[in-house]
Amino acid sequence: DIMIMVMSETRLTRRHVKTLVDVVHKVTIGHAIFVTQLLQSLVRDSIISYSPLKHRFDWSDRVLESLSMGGDVASLVVENLSSLQPGALKSLEVLSCFGIQVSLQTVKMLQGCSCLPEEGIEPYLDELVGKGVLSREVSLSSLVFSHDLIQQHIYENIPCEERISLHLEIGTHLGSVLSLDSLMGAPFSRVAPQYPFITAAVNQINSSGLSSCDTHQRLRFAQWNALAGKQSWDRSYCGAGLNYFKFGIS
Repeated sequence: DIMIMVMSETRLTRRHVKTLVDVVHKVTIGHAIFVTQLLQSLVRDSIISYSPLKHRFDWSDRVLESLSMGGDVASLVVENLSSLQPGALKSLEVLSCFGIQVSLQTVKMLQGCSCLPEEGIEPYLDELVGKGVLSREVSLSSLVFSHDLIQQHIYENIPCEERISLHLEIGTHLGSVLSLDSLMGAPFSRVAPQYPFITAAVNQINSSGLSSCDTHQRLRFAQWNALAGKQSWDRSYCGAGLNYFKFGIS
């Protein structure tokens, strides 16, 4: 309950904190992690401050009600991204290249990729989950951005050339880990378990646009698209399969 949480944090009565609670609830939609973050932000910006005269925390209800907080949890999290360690921010840039979610197994496969911080992503996951940027979805065995606007903000703030390079590095690394070159023509039973990771790798390659690739690389990636297309087609994912075939041909 936000009312109880705010009363506990400020050591004030329900009557004193009502306006503050209304603002906090509007911004955080009741998420406990973000309640604490928002209160810390308001204190840091001196919107909430300790009054020696009143011997308690104090604020202006009028100022609180006029705050432009962005209207949602996503904007609050985005505002706090600058407080993250450089390695955590780099990890988020890599994860954002996969969209709003990525499997934990794929994250493990990224270990050793040149696009990651030297120590990898793992050391930063607790911090990123704790700050509400990511969540671990146990049922999906995935890391998920807590809001699509957070993922979008991080991804769109990567410079264009760097973004292209990131997609290419990620896709090439995953393809090497999976030995995609050796899977061409392999029996379905051997390739089938790797399907989600094959498509993850090929999607990254295709997202790079291939503008910086030479003829040899383009031919190699065309074969990877053919592999992903055939595997999709065999699963009756005809739309996805057709897209892979088209991309390979182009």
